[in-house]
Amino acid sequence: EETPEGFSPLEITVAGAGKFKFTIIGPKTSKEGMVFLNDVLSKAREKWKRVASLPEEAASEHIGGEASGIADENNAGCSQIRMEEQPDFNIGIIGDVANGKSTMVHAMSGKRTQAHSSEQQKHGMTIRLGFANAAVACCRDEKECGSYFFLSESDMADGKDLFCQTCKERNADIVKRVSFIDCPGHAELMTTMLGGCAAFDAALFVAAANAPCPSPQARQHLEAIKSCQALSDKGRVAIVQTKAELIAKQAQKNLGGLSASDLLAHHANAATEQLKRTVAANSPFFPACAPRGLGLQPIAKWLASLPSNTSTLDKTAHRLFRVLRSFDVNRVGTNIKNMGGGVLGGTISGPGVIHKGDILEVRPGLLVGMKPNSDVEDESKTEEVFDVRPLQLRCEGIMTGKTPLTTAKSGGLVALQTDLNPSLCADDRLVGAVVGPSDMLPPVWGPAVFLDGLELIDIGAISSAMGRRSLKERLKKGRPVVLHCGSSTVPGVVKRISLKQGKVEVHMKQPLCAFQNFKIAIEAEERPGLFSLVAHATLRDGTCCYDGANEPKNDSSIQDSSTEAIRDGNEDDDSIEDDQIRRVRFLEELQTTKHQVDSDAAGAIRVSVPSPQLERDGGQVLISNFAAIARALNREPVHLQRYVQKEGGLSGVPAGERGSGLRVKWKRRGGMAELFDKILYRYCRDFVACPQCGGAKTELLKATGSKDGVEQQCCLCNARRFVPKI
Repeated sequence: EETPEGFSPLEITVAGAGKFKFTIIGPKTSKEGMVFLNDVLSKAREKWKRVASLPEEAASEHIGGEASGIADENNAGCSQIRMEEQPDFNIGIIGDVANGKSTMVHAMSGKRTQAHSSEQQKHGMTIRLGFANAAVACCRDEKECGSYFFLSESDMADGKDLFCQTCKERNADIVKRVSFIDCPGHAELMTTMLGGCAAFDAALFVAAANAPCPSPQARQHLEAIKSCQALSDKGRVAIVQTKAELIAKQAQKNLGGLSASDLLAHHANAATEQLKRTVAANSPFFPACAPRGLGLQPIAKWLASLPSNTSTLDKTAHRLFRVLRSFDVNRVGTNIKNMGGGVLGGTISGPGVIHKGDILEVRPGLLVGMKPNSDVEDESKTEEVFDVRPLQLRCEGIMTGKTPLTTAKSGGLVALQTDLNPSLCADDRLVGAVVGPSDMLPPVWGPAVFLDGLELIDIGAISSAMGRRSLKERLKKGRPVVLHCGSSTVPGVVKRISLKQGKVEVHMKQPLCAFQNFKIAIEAEERPGLFSLVAHATLRDGTCCYDGANEPKNDSSIQDSSTEAIRDGNEDDDSIEDDQIRRVRFLEELQTTKHQVDSDAAGAIRVSVPSPQLERDGGQVLISNFAAIARALNREPVHLQRYVQKEGGLSGVPAGERGSGLRVKWKRRGGMAELFDKILYRYCRDFVACPQCGGAKTELLKATGSKDGVEQQCCLCNARRFVPKI
């Protein structure tokens, strides 16, 4: 129809949850125009009803396929495209302390996960769960190249042409997007690891090739992921032999007359024997050198072989969002008018999706005290339950990494920008909460829960300093325990237990939001302040303090189909290479890079430092070539001067032309040369030498995500570590 006089063509694009109000005002003098507007609005309502009733993928095609002027063709399918940028699944990174978990994540994603202030102060020790997104790409020419490699978020920027990182000539395609969850390895942080394993769809078990595998703490990690339903079947765990380059160095010394391949095979065979009864039984081994980025291609190929999570994208289907982290992103001093709501980070389970603009509920919410149990019929029995107040929120935005989304589905980590009071989300206060539509959330239990199917785990005490207690003694009546269900961590006390019947009653100190028949991991106190994993059980019943929905029936069917797909994919021997081939290729790659590095090795392992030139000047000593010494170490003279003053308790000022020397107060007759040599040795040990390869060709950089943190990077092996601030 022709546009009436006084009107201009109008294009309307609709996306999101479908809660919109259209108001169009036209010239009141034009009756013909008002009739035209009413006709347009009636057509818009009819079209929106048709689109809203379709699944999202079909709705996007429907909007983009009709040239009716109501939908903008350029924006058609925008929600679907954005959804494809969400990672397909979550990969847990587990293992013992200092085995290279965070270094592996950095090598695969280009992101360092120790960004929290407490982790900066501990010089890089992983304290909280770390998150990073990456993509797996494959060369288009499968016959000539066909290699797989990782891409960081910056490499996945829109409009960039992807080229194969192996052949450097052909284009490549992204075949999988993944999220990595970096778990701490310390025994004291086992609770943090158990909270994160609920989101795992697959796991990379990181084990150093120069240490026995598994260690007691690493075995605890493997036992912990048994409670994760997605990892209950084989084919979802792979073992990464980090620090494999150290084995090659050991073979060069001809220790025992074994080659590097034999030593790696011996380490893998010994680990396979020890892992027979764990979820990592018969898992593939991938030798790798994370600082140099070697051995990553087979890992990328293995991840690409895992099928993505299936989702119906149905707006009414069951979906739950489990909170792994919660933040207050407002800076100190932000005006209240400009403050944003709290941010929830986690993952979605179930076939449904969450849209921007959805109204959701948070359980258990706020614990305000205790209240009488209304379910008790006998009034003479006084029983109290938790008085909880669920929170209501509006999803104001969805992000995955640095990419905004309009719709989020299961698989991969996402962050929800909400309208919650930011103080409720600060410092991970909502970790363990469950978010979703109120009619789909599980009930809230507490203080009593009844567990059965008790399965004890005896993997030995972690610390040998304290006397070891048997499992039966640690699970006695009155003993403190910690329950882990999903991302929830709830402390409690054992009230009743029967090991013969496999049943236990626990009185919790906090409410727990979970469906019946869910798996629960139990930690018992080994010594004051230290808990260790001792058992798995199933939630059967308890005192319900807030009613919820029944357990969804479609979750198990989806889980079974996904598991079957993974099982079928891993039975294809042609797609997954065997361990021996991977070892040979890794050693060949290591040898190739060794030739490239050898030209710089002589200057990197050792540097020539000029001898200090000391001159006596009254009650002072002048180090005339102080700046030359600092430049030889590739350090700023000011940094070395601060260290000398701090370690030696000296007072010095720059001297000479352009500060080439350092004048130090020294009233003693001698000893200055020996003291300066000792200080310089400690400085090289703490700030110059690389702990990975022993090289001295390093540089100091500002730590990512920190104002005051400093990192040391090796120019030879690319290893990085945090160094203390002077």
